[in-house]
Amino acid sequence: MIIACRSWSTVARDTLVFHADHTGGLRIISISDPENPAEIGQCPVGKVKDVAVRGNYVYTATYDSAVQIIDISDPSLPAKAASYNPGFNRTYRIIQHNDLAFVACYSNGLLVLDISDPLHPQEIGLYEIEKIFRIGCL
Repeated sequence: MIIACRSWSTVARDTLVFHADHTGGLRIISISDPENPAEIGQCPVGKVKDVAVRGNYVYTATYDSAVQIIDISDPSLPAKAASYNPGFNRTYRIIQHNDLAFVACYSNGLLVLDISDPLHPQEIGLYEIEKIFRIGCL
């Protein structure tokens, strides 16, 4: 299988791969048959740079529209469920930990969101630092 895209990030969970595509949004690939992976869903939500998966939702860091939240309860029909735009864009990375999402925002710093209610994310903090591209966890 060949997918023409600009790849940024990929996360696997069970038999699904969630792929950040800079030109096509979120792509969902089934690896239930590892020798024959197949794209089963796509959600065009902008220039996706990174993805994090929690429950039935994928959280995306997008270059042009901040954080998008996608319902994947039916992976073949992913749908935008909510978004959070703090007034700036160019988000590069997102990490989910428990009820928090940490978002690397290029010109603004590290954004902390409470995602305990996926449909209503709330900003709870911002550590201002310029030119942050990557974040990670141990």
